Amino acid sequence: MSQLCIMDLKNVDRVRDELKGLLQKQTETLKAQTFGGLSQREWNDFEQRRERIHDLTVLLLTLSVPADRAA
Repeated sequence: MSQLCIMDLKNVDRVRDELKGLLQKQTETLKAQTFGGLSQREWNDFEQRRERIHDLTVLLLTLSVPADRAA
């Protein structure tokens, strides 16, 4: 396995871990909304996480495409 492949795997793991944490936080926030509502600050945080989740999903898909298919 080349050095580039090892780096790609590390990046995929890092992105996947961050994405997992953000999705768990989003789930907690939605549960809180169901049982008591959210402040404007909490909604803003939710939206920022949503944007980050989108960006990470795109990045994860990019990292998952083999180099010969990405070109």
